[in-house]
Amino acid sequence: MTLEKHQKNIPLSWLSSHLGGGEQVGDLENLITRNSYNLYAYEGVGHHTEIQARAEKLLAEKKAREEKKLCFC
Repeated sequence: MTLEKHQKNIPLSWLSSHLGGGEQVGDLENLITRNSYNLYAYEGVGHHTEIQARAEKLLAEKKAREEKKLCFC
């Protein structure tokens, strides 16, 4: 008997505690409602935008320094 045939009727242990898709959605909806989360906001966006702007500024400054080194004016 192959392992595949043997395990065909044995449920995977992690499935016994894993919620189904519908249950997961319901749990998330309850969590959102209970905590008054804004469905259309992501709190990390503002911070990410600040970091991105800072990185762009640093890269521009570095590029300017490198271009100044190459200039034989």
